[in-house]
Amino acid sequence: MAGPPVSSALYQALSDCRSKSASQLLLPSWKAKVGSFVPPYRLYSEMVSGGVAAVRHVLDDDYFKHRKRLPSVKKIALIAIAFFLRPAPEEQSACSDYACVLEHAYAQHVAHDELAEWLLRTGFNACKEAVRAKRMSEKLARTSPPHVEALPGSVEAVPELSSLEVTSHDTERGVEHAVKFQCPLGLIELIAPKSNAARLPELLRQLADHLERTASQNGEYDA
Repeated sequence: MAGPPVSSALYQALSDCRSKSASQLLLPSWKAKVGSFVPPYRLYSEMVSGGVAAVRHVLDDDYFKHRKRLPSVKKIALIAIAFFLRPAPEEQSACSDYACVLEHAYAQHVAHDELAEWLLRTGFNACKEAVRAKRMSEKLARTSPPHVEALPGSVEAVPELSSLEVTSHDTERGVEHAVKFQCPLGLIELIAPKSNAARLPELLRQLADHLERTASQNGEYDA
């Protein structure tokens, strides 16, 4: 049974990805890469506008049928990059980073014919950081408890801070902050990615608010 119809623009985007070389995406120079993002960017745009039917149409291509594991239908940018680049196993890790380029450009409403120039001004790292911050913000929104305004006198006073030590270091995932918070009630240590949507002081304030609410409900602080 044939699936829902897809747009002629999607067919054209697929054709462009098949016919145009993706080799420049593997070059070390950012200036050499930017023009090669246009075909997968068109494909990404058409999949987003075409919805699930368009995404499934692309995933029905022979290229994906021969892969052991299909990308999630929600990872549209990754699908577009993979279809264009057709990466070897050692090249697949780059696809996730390249997918950030497509997502950020689309979020900024960049036109297809302006993409290369926009990417030269914006830079690769800025695209990655913006998308990762957005994903972190969305994850926090899904997992954080709802904020409850405390009534006067309903929450015990925050204990005096004994020490707060913050160090930064480079990792494979980017710059991370190692935070060590110690007070009379105990010790908390955590890792905070620099790419968080919120600044570190705001995240620590949110953590303190959560611990205060926990203390109010349980009569103690949970590490």
